[in-house]
Amino acid sequence: MVEGTGLENRQAMSLVGSNPTLSATVRWLRVHWGTGSQVKNRTIKWLLGLAWVTAGLYFADKGATYYRQGRTLPPSVINTIPEMPPHHAGDRVLVFAPHPDDEALGCAGVIQQAMQAGAQVWVVFMTNGDGFRLAVERQFRQSRPSPEQHIQFGKMRQKEARRAMHLLGLADWRIIFLGYPDRGLYSLWRSNWTPSNPLRSYYTDTGSNPYRDTLRPGVTYCGQNVLRDVESVLRRTVPTHVYVTYPADDHPDHTATALFVMSALARLRMQGIGFAQRVVLRHYMVHCGDWPQPQGLHEDEPLTPPPAFFNIGLHWVKLSLTPPQQVRKMNAIKAHTSQMLMMSRFLQSFVRQNELFIEQRVVVPMEPSLGVVWDEPDEEDVLRNLQAPGDFSSAELRMENGQAVFHVRTRSKPRSGFSYSCTVHTLLPNGEVTTALLRSKPGKPSRNARIDEDGVTFRLPTLPSGSVVVIHAQSRFAGLPMDQTGGYVVSFP
Repeated sequence: MVEGTGLENRQAMSLVGSNPTLSATVRWLRVHWGTGSQVKNRTIKWLLGLAWVTAGLYFADKGATYYRQGRTLPPSVINTIPEMPPHHAGDRVLVFAPHPDDEALGCAGVIQQAMQAGAQVWVVFMTNGDGFRLAVERQFRQSRPSPEQHIQFGKMRQKEARRAMHLLGLADWRIIFLGYPDRGLYSLWRSNWTPSNPLRSYYTDTGSNPYRDTLRPGVTYCGQNVLRDVESVLRRTVPTHVYVTYPADDHPDHTATALFVMSALARLRMQGIGFAQRVVLRHYMVHCGDWPQPQGLHEDEPLTPPPAFFNIGLHWVKLSLTPPQQVRKMNAIKAHTSQMLMMSRFLQSFVRQNELFIEQRVVVPMEPSLGVVWDEPDEEDVLRNLQAPGDFSSAELRMENGQAVFHVRTRSKPRSGFSYSCTVHTLLPNGEVTTALLRSKPGKPSRNARIDEDGVTFRLPTLPSGSVVVIHAQSRFAGLPMDQTGGYVVSFP
């Protein structure tokens, strides 16, 4: 409100007085902002402050972008990565996707080339992606969508997934949905393992699969059932090649999907199932900080690995795509309409000259006298030094006084505020699976873990001869996730 002539002020106040709501607003402004020139001065100061904040956020974002791009590997790195061997007519290819759209982001090129070569291809969706709250809010235009609307959204994403796979040439019977809870897979792996302790989805408010068009409608949400269903799909399809997310992916569902698939393959190997002895296991990555960089559609550029994962002993391979294959991949991604509305720039970042995969053995044998050592990726965050007590640099499985221990080295001594945990799933020769969750905090003694100067050592449960263990460790600060190891599957003599 700006000062004017006396007549103008009287006319304005007469108008205000005839409107109770406007009159109350003016009284509030007088109390909190003053009148006349006071309002003008405070408004200018407020606008200047807002401009400073906006400018600060803009330049902070630009600085972060330049930092990330500075960490991006040069395009020439792609020339050092070997080409993946092509698929052939006798191949049987099985792709596991945590959510609808992951299969197109990571493997649309593989699916196309395998089918063109005459191979048989199946795609398995672990969840229907019904826990993407912001997307559900947008779809139904409600700030608090109901469980039923989350389920409707899951059905819609099923249809999007089918449409995407049809564009790549897959028939309906080669598309399998398991119907497990979105944003709940890692809980099934870590905590809710048995039917007596099921997980109830925060989004769909159900403890069992509510979808009819799935492998086992009504199945209870627990880790045992996930492992059983994954094994069932593997036995049914008898794959020569399995593609699944990488266990160190930032998204917990992606981590859990990899752990379940790796465990299922290891169990089948223990049972002497032929194809499991020969299967080729390849991992694809989707979520890793702000990778891929630059984001957006850059079909004339190569997809290079996340810098932190490049020189740590991983066996990367690439699959080069032709322009028509890139177009079909883009169309498959666009078929996931609900996701394109939310994050199209990120999704289009995967339409590049190639796709990338990490090849690794299903099971690593343990040599008691030597142990097994893995390098961990260097944390890419600008706050690296502050996160150092929770940033893993390497992991080692070894024998210590006759007991198997898992030592995770951190980049600085663990300190108060950080916590560490390790899931240990033991695959026994008799077919049973036992689970253990080991925890440790600085300053709090633990029976199954200890804090060392250079990290944390977890004492594994007693392992019968011939066992296989699946190990995955995490660090947290004030309850927030900091870092995680890869998922390791190790056989003991």
